[in-house]
Amino acid sequence: MTTLTEVQETRAPAAAPERGLPEPLPSAGAPAVQATRGSAAGTIEPLQLRHELREFDRFPVARLLEAARPDLHAQCVATMARARDYAERHLVGQVERWDEVASQDHDFVPWTAIDAGLPYRFLSMSIPSIFGGGNTGALASALFAEEIATADAGVSVIYGAHGLAIAIAAASLDMAMVSRLGREISEGERQGTAVLLALAHTEPGGGSDVEDVDDFKRAHIGSRFTRVPGGYRLHARKVFISNGSIARYNIVTAASDLTRPLETMRGFVVPSDAPGFVVGRVEHKMGQRLSTAAEIICDDVFVPEKDAILMADAGRVIDTTLSVTRGPVGAISAGIIRGVLERTLRYLGQKRVRGHWLFEEQWVTLALAEMVGALQAARGLYIDASLAGEAWGLASLARPLPPWVPAFLTDNRLVRTVAAHPRVAERARAIYRERVPDALLQRLVGHASIAKFVCSDLAVRMTMKAIEILGEDANDPAWGVEKCMRDAKLTQLFEGTNQINRLHVTRGLVKRA
Repeated sequence: MTTLTEVQETRAPAAAPERGLPEPLPSAGAPAVQATRGSAAGTIEPLQLRHELREFDRFPVARLLEAARPDLHAQCVATMARARDYAERHLVGQVERWDEVASQDHDFVPWTAIDAGLPYRFLSMSIPSIFGGGNTGALASALFAEEIATADAGVSVIYGAHGLAIAIAAASLDMAMVSRLGREISEGERQGTAVLLALAHTEPGGGSDVEDVDDFKRAHIGSRFTRVPGGYRLHARKVFISNGSIARYNIVTAASDLTRPLETMRGFVVPSDAPGFVVGRVEHKMGQRLSTAAEIICDDVFVPEKDAILMADAGRVIDTTLSVTRGPVGAISAGIIRGVLERTLRYLGQKRVRGHWLFEEQWVTLALAEMVGALQAARGLYIDASLAGEAWGLASLARPLPPWVPAFLTDNRLVRTVAAHPRVAERARAIYRERVPDALLQRLVGHASIAKFVCSDLAVRMTMKAIEILGEDANDPAWGVEKCMRDAKLTQLFEGTNQINRLHVTRGLVKRA
């Protein structure tokens, strides 16, 4: 497998002129580009988005949120600032080169970038603070996804796939499992070790059907488990699993009765070194290459009882997970739109045609306006879905501890033990069902699905718009625009295809007499 050191040594910037590449793209703080306007020499800075389109504190919703929920507002501002600092320090200027390497080496993983994120505590950010995490809510997590995806969607998906696995454990309200995973992840961050998770749910005979409760029975489910003394025997084959080949733990779903898969489903936490666990094919991806997708095989893997996740109602667990994770896919799409817009502006800040600046042509001005509008539309939809989750969804059960609660309680062994007790989990499920009945849960899935399919469709259209502006220069990988187009296409496919998401919108938000 190619290492980052090898990448830096073999893909040195000095090789760029030989391929006719433009100079490295300037960052926000880079010196202005020297240019000539007409006959007089002058200076023009690369075009940039205004702060209103880049800073959460300038978003209109932020002002209202600051008054209504100052704690949530502060969390969003801090999370986005940390994400931007990380992206500018460790991703910008690197990801295009990594993407090129990954196109040849399908096993390439940007471990340096992942390890650099450990001091930021991104892997534990969505875990409740009582279990060692950052207790980051749905909205701040979505803003994080946008900010990272602006630099690179693949890296954002690495964190998103990790969060997806946490989400299904949390949605099952198995607090003992959340506690175990949370403590190990956060401890790994403190020690400089990335404990990554993956959710292994998609099967060769069941694509998006496994993400739809109504269609689940039509999916060809082959993963099964049987009870044995002390635990379970697991036979499973999963495909297109993001993080599957690099995760410390895969959460693998399987059923005991394949004629009733939804009613008999459970989740199993399988470590990467478990006997019988095998990583099969690693996909050759068109886009988001820095996030690996792999085939996962469990050949008679023994799973001890403590590593099984109880899904008292698998249908609600799946829907709850989708209500939490589809909104961030919309955020990743918004990040791709913003990323391609910023790359296009940098290009326009250096491009002259027929004696004038390309951005002065009216058709380019209109195209830029459409891209800005798409960014705001996408952002509004995923923020709406996130706020719905904050108000009514699973996130509403995990409010930050009141300030009067002593801080030591979050690291108290007795408190953690009580919180992880099965009876506490059972009571939490009852409260959740009462607070979020099935009809409301379907509406939450509907809002999240709108954000997912509309934002991803917009991302594909806007990256194509950028390619029209750059013309033949769009083929030059140094600008990163064609990469954004490839990255955008994938957002239409994972977390359920956009067709499945449209069905969930109709089912959840169109009233039937």
